[in-house]
Amino acid sequence: MNESLGQGGCEAPKRISCGEQVSIELDKMAARAKDVAARLSERLDCMTRTEPPRDELAAATKCVETFPPFFSGLRSSYSAIGEALNTIENTLRRLEL
Repeated sequence: MNESLGQGGCEAPKRISCGEQVSIELDKMAARAKDVAARLSERLDCMTRTEPPRDELAAATKCVETFPPFFSGLRSSYSAIGEALNTIENTLRRLEL
């Protein structure tokens, strides 16, 4: 008999590890932060000063340490949250009321 089947022949739900739960919630938070930053920038665009061009190359050429896959995923999520917060701060800094 299949060990993954519970009583009545139903499949038992797969148990998610604590690490996977943290990773999933962090991914959701990163997506939410990006969405809020994009909506804030879009809504306040008509009331903000023009932004000087950012030095994207300097950020891209930063030395990045290699992490194992799980931690690399976490770093990707918290980096996305940081970028979203930077966008929000930048928009608020340029806001002219």
